[in-house]
Amino acid sequence: FKMMETSSTLDKTEKMKERIAAKLNSILLLEMGIELNSSVNLRLQKFDSLDFVEFIMYVERDFKILILNEDLAKINTIDDLIEIIKLKIG
Repeated sequence: FKMMETSSTLDKTEKMKERIAAKLNSILLLEMGIELNSSVNLRLQKFDSLDFVEFIMYVERDFKILILNEDLAKINTIDDLIEIIKLKIG
């Protein structure tokens, strides 16, 4: 039974990650006209510092969260951002 519970938790975590990734891709495409995958470095690909700040503002608005400056320093890829969002929305 314990193993099934762990598997179920992993499924929920993966589903949450997929939902967040889909929403982020939607923000990127609709708001910024950029299509990226999870491993792309946000700070190197078509993003200058203003684009990055603008993107984070859209993310905060759409997820109804606040991303602190110390969190911003940890974000290089979409996967990094997904992990921070997961922690914020629990």
